[in-house]
Amino acid sequence: ALAEALESLDRVRELTLMYVAVSAIALLVFGYVAMTRLIVRPLTGLRYAAERVAAGVFDTRVPVEGGTEVAELAEGFNRMTGQLRAQREELQARLVELEQKTQDLQAVQEHLVRSAKLASVGQLGVVSGTALDVVYTGTIESASAMKGKVVLGVLGEGTWTGKRQ
Repeated sequence: ALAEALESLDRVRELTLMYVAVSAIALLVFGYVAMTRLIVRPLTGLRYAAERVAAGVFDTRVPVEGGTEVAELAEGFNRMTGQLRAQREELQARLVELEQKTQDLQAVQEHLVRSAKLASVGQLGVVSGTALDVVYTGTIESASAMKGKVVLGVLGEGTWTGKRQ
C-alpha cells in the first residue's frame, strides 16, 4: 500500500509538473501575442507611417490602438501629420499668390519699359516735327543747320532752345 501511495504521489507530482510546464508555455505564448498586439505591431505601423511622411505623403494616419502610451503616441503622430498637411497647403497657397504677384510685377515692368520707349519716340517726334517745321518755313540751308543743332540739343551738347531761328 505504501508503494501504491508513493506511485500515486509520483504520478500527481508528474501531472503537476506537466500542468505547470503547459501553463508556463501558455503564459509565454499569451504574453508574446499580447505584447505583439499591444506594443510591437502599433510601433511597427508607426515606423512605416513615419517613413511615408518622410517620403512626403502627409495624409498618412495610423490607427489608435495598443496600450495607453502607444495609443497616445499614435494620436500625437496623427495630429502632427495633420498639422504638416495644413502647413504644406498654406505654403502652396502662398506660393501661388507669390507667383501671381511676380507675374503682375513683370507685367507692370513691361508696361513701364514700353511707356519709356514710347516717351522717347514721342520726344524724337517733337524734335523731328520742329525740324520739319523749319524745313517748311525756312530755307534748306537753315534747316540743315537747325537739324544739326536739334541733334546736338537732344544729345545734350548744343544750345538749342526749341524755338525757330
